[in-house]
Amino acid sequence: MSIVSRYNSKQLYFSNQLLEKLYKIRTNTLTIVEAPLGYGKTTALHHFLEESDEKFIWLDVTSKDNIRTFDELCIALKQYDENAAAELKNIGYPADDELCDKCIEIMKKIQLDEISYLIIDNYQNVSSEIFDRFLVGTAGLYNQKLRIVLVTQVLNGQIIRDKVFANEINYIDKTDFEFTTEEIVIYYRKCGIKLTEEEAEYLRKYTDGWISAIYLQLLRYIETKSFESNIGINHLINEMFWEKLSIEQQDLLMKLGLFENFTLRQAVMLADNKMNESEIKNLLSSNLLIYYDNFNRKYTIHGLLKFFIKAELGKMEPIFKNDIYLKAGNWYEGNKEIFHAILIYHSIGKYEEIYRMEFGIKDIEERITFENKEMFLKIIRNTPDEVKYENLSTAIVLCFVLFIYHEKDFFTEECLGLSGFIDKMEEGKKRNIYKGNIEILLAFDSYNRLDEMKEHFVKAYEYMKFPAELVSSSISWNFKTPTVFDNLYRSGKPVFEQLETFESIVPYYYKITGGSGKGSEAIMRAEILMNKMDFESAEILCHKALYMAETRHQFDIYIIAMFCLARMSLYKGEYENVRLNIRSIYQKMEETKDYKESNVVDMAESYIKLLSGKIDEIAGWLKDSTQIENKSVVFNIGFANVIYGRYLVEKGEYVRLLGISGQMLGIAGINDNVIYKIYTYIYIAYANFQLGYAKKSETFFNEAVKLAENDDMIVPFIENINAINDIIEHIFIYNKEFMEKVFRYSEIYAVRFKVMKNNDFGLTKREFEIAKLAAQRLTNKEISLKLHISENTVKSNLKIVFSKMDIKSRAQLSKLI
Repeated sequence: MSIVSRYNSKQLYFSNQLLEKLYKIRTNTLTIVEAPLGYGKTTALHHFLEESDEKFIWLDVTSKDNIRTFDELCIALKQYDENAAAELKNIGYPADDELCDKCIEIMKKIQLDEISYLIIDNYQNVSSEIFDRFLVGTAGLYNQKLRIVLVTQVLNGQIIRDKVFANEINYIDKTDFEFTTEEIVIYYRKCGIKLTEEEAEYLRKYTDGWISAIYLQLLRYIETKSFESNIGINHLINEMFWEKLSIEQQDLLMKLGLFENFTLRQAVMLADNKMNESEIKNLLSSNLLIYYDNFNRKYTIHGLLKFFIKAELGKMEPIFKNDIYLKAGNWYEGNKEIFHAILIYHSIGKYEEIYRMEFGIKDIEERITFENKEMFLKIIRNTPDEVKYENLSTAIVLCFVLFIYHEKDFFTEECLGLSGFIDKMEEGKKRNIYKGNIEILLAFDSYNRLDEMKEHFVKAYEYMKFPAELVSSSISWNFKTPTVFDNLYRSGKPVFEQLETFESIVPYYYKITGGSGKGSEAIMRAEILMNKMDFESAEILCHKALYMAETRHQFDIYIIAMFCLARMSLYKGEYENVRLNIRSIYQKMEETKDYKESNVVDMAESYIKLLSGKIDEIAGWLKDSTQIENKSVVFNIGFANVIYGRYLVEKGEYVRLLGISGQMLGIAGINDNVIYKIYTYIYIAYANFQLGYAKKSETFFNEAVKLAENDDMIVPFIENINAINDIIEHIFIYNKEFMEKVFRYSEIYAVRFKVMKNNDFGLTKREFEIAKLAAQRLTNKEISLKLHISENTVKSNLKIVFSKMDIKSRAQLSKLI
C-alpha cells in the first residue's frame, strides 16, 4: 500500500446512484429516506441542500411526543408563512381525520415563490397514521413548491408504504448509501489513502458498506496505519474520537448532547469559561460526527455520537450528571421554553427548579393533556411543602392543574396546605393576591354549586380588586363545551333561582378574569328558555349574548350562542339558517384564528348533524369512547357523551351503549349535570326496549321524566321523540301531564326533524321550487305560469312533496318552508 502525503478525513464522497436520487428531491413533492442509524442520511441531505442553495427547514425529532413535534413544526413554518403557522399552532396536533383535513387546508394557503424544503429527521419517532396522512396530503397539494423529505430509520406507516410500493414517491433506502468495493477505493483515495484491491474488499466485507464504520476505520488507519476487525462501532467512536478529547471537551459535548441542536453562543455559555470560543469552534468542526447548518447557524451532533454520549453520561456520578441536566434546563428556562425546561428538570427529579420558574397557566395549558398527567402529578406529589411555600405563584398554578385533571382529594389537600401557609404571611398586597387566587381555585372546585362559587368569587375580588394572572382568558364557564346551561344546571333549586344566583356571580367573575366569558349570563338564560320551548325570548337573548361576546372577543360564547340559534332554527324548520349559523362559527374561527376551540366547534356541528340524521358525518373522535376520554376533561366529557350515546343509538349498538351507560351516568353525576342525565336515561330506556327489557325501559324513562318535570326541560324529549314514540305505548308513564306537553310540542316540531333528515327536504330541485311557491299560497296555475310548466306537473310534484314531508295540506307546508 502506498500512502499519499496528506490526509483529509473530512472529505465527503457520494455514489452516483445516491446523487441521482438526491437530485430527484427537487422534482418530487415527497421523498422518503429510510436507512438505519449511521448510514450518512443526514450528511448526504446537508450536502444536497448546500449545493441547491435553496431555502429549507430542518426539523430533528428527538422525542416520541407528537404534540411537541407538531408545535415545533408550526414554529419552524413561520419562516414560510406566519399566519398559516399560527393557525396550525392554534389547532395543535390533529388527533383525528377532520382536524387533519383542516391542517392540510391551512398548508394550501402557504404561497412560495421558489422551491423550498421541509426535512423531518428521525421521523420514525412520531410516525403515525394521522401524521403520515397530514404530510402525504400536504405533499400532494396542487402547484405546491414545498418539497417534503422524511428521514427515518425504519418505515412503519402503511399510508407511506403504499406510496413507496406504488412507485409514487422518491424513495432512498440503505442500499443507496452502502459503498461498493470500488466506491470505498475512491473514497479513501479522496481522503489521502490508496487501498489495494484486497484491502478494499476486506473493508467492504467487514463494514457491509456502512459509511460510519468505513469512516471510523479510516480515522484508525490515519493514526495506527492499520485496520482492526471484530470491533464494535461504540468501541471505534471511543478509540478514534472520545478518548482523544480533553475532560473539558468531553464535559461540553455531554451537555450539548441534551439539545436537538445548538448555536456557538450556546456552546460557549455551557462551557463555563473552561474553553474559549476558538477552542469550541475547532472542536465542533474537526470531524464528521458534528455538522453545521449554514442556513440556521446551528450545530447538530450525529445520532451515533449522541447515543454514545448518552451512554457515557449514564456512567457519570449523579452530581456531575445532575449538573449537566440543570444547565440544559436553565437554558430552556432562559429562552422561555417552559415545558421543555419542565421535562428536563422532571427527568432528574429537580422539582424545586420547576417551582422556582414562576410560570402561569397560559404557559402550560396546552400541555395539560392525558399523556402528561402522570408527570404533573409526580412533580406536585414529590415536591416538599417548603419549596411550594417559597414559590407560591407556581404552587397555585400547579394546584389548578390538579383541578383540571379532577384530582379532587389531591387538589383539596394542596389548597388547604397553601391556604394555611398564606394565612401565616404578613398582611399586605402580596398576601391578598395569593389569598384571592386560592379563592378562585376554591370557586372552580365548587363548579356549578353556584352559592358556594359566588361566595369564593366575591372573596377573591375583595382580596385582589383586579384581574388575576392565574386564570387565563381561555378558561370560561363552559369549559370547552358548546353550552353554559347544561354544565351549570343541577338538581335542587328551581332553574330560575339557579339563574339568579349565576347572574349575581358574573360581575365578580368578569372583574377577576378581565372580562372572560362575557355574555355568559345572557346565553344561560337563552338556553333555559330554549329548553322550555320559548324560542322567541331565547333568540333575543342569543343576539344579546352575541353582541356582548363580539365586543369582548369571546369566541367561546359566540359558539354557544350560534349553536343555540342553530338548534332553534332546526326546531322551526328554518333549514337555511341552520347552515348559516354553523357556517358563521367556522368563519369566526378563521377570523379569530382561535383553533383551540376546534373541539367545541366539532361538538356543536356534530350535534346538529345527529339531529339532522347525518350520523356518519359527525367528527371522528366523537365516534370513539377512547378518543373522547383523551380529548376531553371532566367538564366537557358529559356533552361529548350525549353525542356519543345518540350515535350508538342511531347505529343500533344497544349492547355497547348499555355497557358504558354506567360510566356515562357517573360522568354526569360528578357535577350533577341534570341535562346529561336526562339524555342518558332516555338512551338507556330506548336501548333496553329494543333488547326486549320493557320493565327496565320504563324505569329509566321515568327517571328522565322525574329530572325534567319540575323545570319543564322539554327539548331533550323533543330531540328524541322518535325513540320515545316507539316505547311510550308499552310502558307506564310516571307523569302524563308532562308528557302531554312534550307531545303537544312534538306535533309542531317533530315533523321538522323528520324532514331535516333529508337534505333540502329530500326533494329534487324542481320539487323544492314548487314547494316554496305553494307554501306562499300560490295556486297551481300561478305556480305553472311562474315556472313555465303545466298544471298537471305542479299537481303531481306536490303529491310527491306531501308524501316525502309526511304532510297533507298547504297549511302544513307553509309552516315548514
